[in-house]
Order: sequence, then C-alpha cells, then structure tokens
Amino acid sequence: MAHLNEGFDFNSIATPDVRKAFRGSPSKEFLGAQTKLYKWTEHPLIGPRGITPWWSLVASFTLKNGSAVPGLKTLQERGSNLGVHERDYSRVRSAVTEQWNSMRHPLFIQMIQPVWAWIGQASGQLANQDEPNVFLIGGSCQVWLPNLTGQYVKQFSALPHLQAR
Repeated sequence: MAHLNEGFDFNSIATPDVRKAFRGSPSKEFLGAQTKLYKWTEHPLIGPRGITPWWSLVASFTLKNGSAVPGLKTLQERGSNLGVHERDYSRVRSAVTEQWNSMRHPLFIQMIQPVWAWIGQASGQLANQDEPNVFLIGGSCQVWLPNLTGQYVKQFSALPHLQAR
C-alpha cells in the first residue's frame, strides 16, 4: 500500500513559495501512525482550503541523515530561557508573519495513517510586510505535509503539552 506523498519528489510537487520557505533542501521523511504534530494558528483544523500542510513536531525526531530535530518541549525551554512565550518564540523561529496568521491558539494532530513529509529549517521572513526593517529569523525545523486530509489525522487536546503560565 502506498502512503501519502510516497511517490512525490519535493522539487516536482513544491511551488516556488514552498521551496523558498526552507533553508536549503528539506529531507523527505516517513512519519508513522501515532506521530504528533502541532502549530499555533488562528484557523480550524479543516478550513476552506482543507488542512494546512505546515506543522511542527511534538516529539524530537531524527532525520534520515542523523540530524536531530527538537520537539516542542525543547522549543518551550528555549523560549522560557529567553523569557518569551512559546507562541512568540514559535513565530520568530518558524518565521510566521502576522499577515499570514495571528497564531491565537494551539492546534495538535496525531497521524492515524503513516505518511511522507518534508522536514527542514524555516527560512527567515519579514515580520510584517509594512515594516521592512523587522525580520523573523526562522531556523526552526518545520514539517511540510501536502495533500493532508481528515482520513490521515485526528485532532487532540493541546493541554498536556502546553506550559503552565
């Protein structure tokens, strides 16, 4: 049985904007059933254009090349060490502009079927299209999972994963 995105090559499926969202080339990785992903968002899981392909990993992950991708807990610790809320840390390191997403609430999903996704470092972006001198540095690993539909995921509560404030 073929898994979602198995037969696709990144350069043939990704638009120029998607390719620009990564520093270098992302790694095509197999995400098994039970893999958990999250994001800060203003959108529901399934919106007018389906399910967004952009996510972050809840648990740490090792890429095929041996590189370690930190999970949510590590990112929370890094933000806390800087005195920054995890949402704000995520905005800067994932380079998500206010125009794209207000990032008001966390959204967590779990794979119920294995899939193929691309994982790589987020490129930097302008923080706001009206402020050309403010830059979001990017650098966090992001998951790009195109063609995602409700048959592959289930939503679950963010509460066990959020830091107490």
